[in-house]
Amino acid sequence: AIQHLHISPWNPMATLQAQREDIRKLLEKRGNGSFFRGWRNELDRDGLLEVHFQSLASFAARHALKLDLPSLFGHDRDRMIPLTDICPKRAALLASLQEFVKHHFGGPLGMVPEGEYQSREGLRRLWQLR
Repeated sequence: AIQHLHISPWNPMATLQAQREDIRKLLEKRGNGSFFRGWRNELDRDGLLEVHFQSLASFAARHALKLDLPSLFGHDRDRMIPLTDICPKRAALLASLQEFVKHHFGGPLGMVPEGEYQSREGLRRLWQLR
């Protein structure tokens, strides 16, 4: 079971890193062991690798995860927060995978045998994290 740190501005011992770790653990739990599945299903259904500040706040509230989001990501509540700001290590892993695919296959479409998927929609469904 995940232990929520219940971090707030009134807890000076809490660190920003610990808050990010709480987000990571909860997304992993929500993804049945997969951070990226949790990220996709809970926060980033469009696959843009970023989430709206208010969506992250709603996610935290739904799961009783107490975070100091303004300290983590600034005070602009209309801001989009990239994956790199939430979980830099996971973002770096994804970036290395994207670079590998680009280098070896020319992009995601090159990974699929020609004619197997007739549309980008079919390829998108192939790569969806469920």
